[in-house]
Amino acid sequence: MEFIFKMFSEDLTVAKVRFKEFNERKNDDTCLEERGNDKRKVSDEEARVEIRKLLDGI
Repeated sequence: MEFIFKMFSEDLTVAKVRFKEFNERKNDDTCLEERGNDKRKVSDEEARVEIRKLLDGI
């Protein structure tokens, strides 16, 4: 955790406050959410298959 905190400040107390603020900040990220209104749960195995499909070209 020390490495992560140092990304926010060399002062551990300040770093913890900034880290907490950063993680509680509202955002509109959609990188991992499903797109569209089809919000269905997938099993771990289904997720693995989809991830492998996406990474096939890499």
